[in-house]
Amino acid sequence: MVRYLLLKVYLLIQATYFIIFSSKLKMKVMIRLSFFGLISLLMLGCNSSTDKNAVFSVKAKVNQINKVASDLSIEVKSVNDSRCPEGCECVWAGEVKVFFTLTDNKYSIDTSLVLPAHSKLQFRNYTIELESVSPYPICNFEFPNIFTVYFHIVDINKETLLVQGSLNKNEDY
Repeated sequence: MVRYLLLKVYLLIQATYFIIFSSKLKMKVMIRLSFFGLISLLMLGCNSSTDKNAVFSVKAKVNQINKVASDLSIEVKSVNDSRCPEGCECVWAGEVKVFFTLTDNKYSIDTSLVLPAHSKLQFRNYTIELESVSPYPICNFEFPNIFTVYFHIVDINKETLLVQGSLNKNEDY
């Protein structure tokens, strides 16, 4: 659509120049400009890659299976939150560790990600990143153990090996 619009604008500009400048000298300049303009337009319209990475934002609760794509689902098993509560003074900032299962058409992997340290992994053709976990703890306030986990998942369109976790043949799914 954008290419079509650019072509229409280009042709309109060329027609205007042709009507205004019709002498032979200006015509040669016009032809050269038209040639370079057309080449530029074609280069602008070309994409070096036709495959675009699909990006998914996933909001997950504990023990809830989330279908991310036709061949990927994620289930948060548990959350271990040792972050320093807001309003408290701590020696260590702490971390939050999320344990979850990734499942595709063939395999299932039990793994974990940690914020802020180890927040990204690759599973087959997906990059999974742990973005955040809420609620953030508050000093002298006990939250119920109900966490919402936010993942950023990118389909990288190529087969990759596992970099973390244990791989099990998926026979239950």
